[in-house]
Amino acid sequence: MANGTVIAASPEEAPPPYKPMVDSIASLFDDPKYSDFEIECGDKIWRVHKNIVGSRSDVLDRAFSGQFKEASGNFIALLDDEGCVVREMLRYIYTSDYHDEHYLWPSDEDDENYCYKPMLFNVLMHTTADKYNIPALADLAAAKFKARAVKEWITEDFANAIEEMYDTAPDSKKAMHACAVSTAVEHAQDLYENRLCGRFREVASKTPAFTSAFAARLVSEQGKAKRERVATPMKNVFRSARSPDAW
Repeated sequence: MANGTVIAASPEEAPPPYKPMVDSIASLFDDPKYSDFEIECGDKIWRVHKNIVGSRSDVLDRAFSGQFKEASGNFIALLDDEGCVVREMLRYIYTSDYHDEHYLWPSDEDDENYCYKPMLFNVLMHTTADKYNIPALADLAAAKFKARAVKEWITEDFANAIEEMYDTAPDSKKAMHACAVSTAVEHAQDLYENRLCGRFREVASKTPAFTSAFAARLVSEQGKAKRERVATPMKNVFRSARSPDAW
């Protein structure tokens, strides 16, 4: 399992007066009891509750009312989405959190059984949250990505996440872009010299929007550092000049 900081907004954080209600809603995730709608994606079907899911996503709410051609009766097939991402989106809708470390079905928790690595998964979740108009989920995805980038910037997952965030719906991912750029600038020397970071260099070479932002930020940071180096000796000169011992 990856060593990333976990960002959560779990039912445990609910104020005490509301916690029983929040826990009750969370317990209905992946529970067919009282369900009144089915969502299919890939080879999985989830039995969901329209009043819960529809209240968090106006897009899915329209599907429940028959406004999507993919919907029929109490069923909709999400043909263009990833099953593992849809599952975690639904988990968020019920529990206000999702897992970015997960495996394919069935899983023996073998590393090769990952559906997606965590940082790339968070980018995909952001895209899905934007598609279904769940802003708080998009914010959580960006926060989870940022937390993982602190320690996992050296991995291929970081590079793959950058590629995806600039390739798919980039206009909605400005916060993720800013995090990726600042992280890359902080570790620029390693990313361009360490043999483990070849995937990053490959992505940077074919992602001009990222490379341009990265270069601009790097030049800005270097200029700032240079100005600070020049300013420090001057401060010492003025400090010495004001000292009584200088005369």
